[in-house]
Amino acid sequence: MSTEAFTSLPISENTMKAIKDMKFEYMTQIQARAIPPLLEGEDVLGAARTGSGKTLAFLIPAVELLHQIQFTPRNGTGVVVICPIRELAIQSSVHMVFPLPLPLPE
Repeated sequence: MSTEAFTSLPISENTMKAIKDMKFEYMTQIQARAIPPLLEGEDVLGAARTGSGKTLAFLIPAVELLHQIQFTPRNGTGVVVICPIRELAIQSSVHMVFPLPLPLPE
């Protein structure tokens, strides 16, 4: 676990609320190192052990970048996630569908 709180990230209120609803307060090491550059649109190659928070490390920036461009389903495909194993694909889809709703523009 890192000492960096999710509240230090420049993310929307809706995404911050979703993170708080999941009871996350501090980022893991992979999240603290990956999320800020991903939010800036940079490419990141990260490797970390199972259960280290990699899924949220790429999903939070994906949701935020879609929010910034006011993406709607009418725009087509917003993100393509390629997972090497079925279990990771299921985990990624559950995070996207349930706790991290796309913050739609008001």
